[in-house]
Amino acid sequence: MPSDVGELVDHYLGTADRLAPGLVDGLHLTGSVALGDYHPGTSDIDFLAAVPSIDVALLASVHAEMPTSPNFDGIYLTPAQLAARPDDEPVVPHVVNGVFHTDKHCGELNPVLWLTLARYGVTVRGPSLRGLQVDEDRLRQWNLNNLTSYWQPLADQIRAVCADRRPDAPAAAVGVVWAALGPARLHYTLATGDVTSKGGAALYITERFPAWADLAARVVAWRAGEPVEFTTSDALAAADLVDAVTTDAAELGD
Repeated sequence: MPSDVGELVDHYLGTADRLAPGLVDGLHLTGSVALGDYHPGTSDIDFLAAVPSIDVALLASVHAEMPTSPNFDGIYLTPAQLAARPDDEPVVPHVVNGVFHTDKHCGELNPVLWLTLARYGVTVRGPSLRGLQVDEDRLRQWNLNNLTSYWQPLADQIRAVCADRRPDAPAAAVGVVWAALGPARLHYTLATGDVTSKGGAALYITERFPAWADLAARVVAWRAGEPVEFTTSDALAAADLVDAVTTDAAELGD
């Protein structure tokens, strides 16, 4: 575990234990930390926490004492919820981009999360979640639905935003990277039944969608902290990549 991740995890558990001993029964790291693709300065720290019961005020107090960077983003479930392994993005307490939510659907609570925990989860406190059974049909259907319901409309939005911009106009790096890598990760899962990191998705793009290999390489460089700049042309290329991935994924799902 990277040292800065360990320090933030210790701070979180120390804060929780100080405010309410026994508040956090289990803590499992997911995301880039679990997948070995954590980049200080650009990566969030993602977690799933088990709590005996939901005390919104206490949980909010814990996160009020967390540093603002990196984001310590995660999900809170009771033992009964953890046993049921909900994967339909229900309303549960969760943190996204450092903001604590109690009344919104949790988009991260999906079949890919459970697959990540089952194969790569890092347990810091409580029983390990490695080896959990994942419904392959449910996993496949969720990935296909997410590509068509979220990513394809996002590609259309990118084109609409870029319609009146010069090809060489600056584009937000975060948005280009998000659009380029997200769909490829879902395609990888559909093709292999496994889960990959953002860095792994960039390599997968190079192999499976070589027309976008240059964009993938520049995305990797940006994530590594290199001074890479993106333009309108890159944003439109990412939108085209979404189309290609979605079309190919539909054939995989047949």
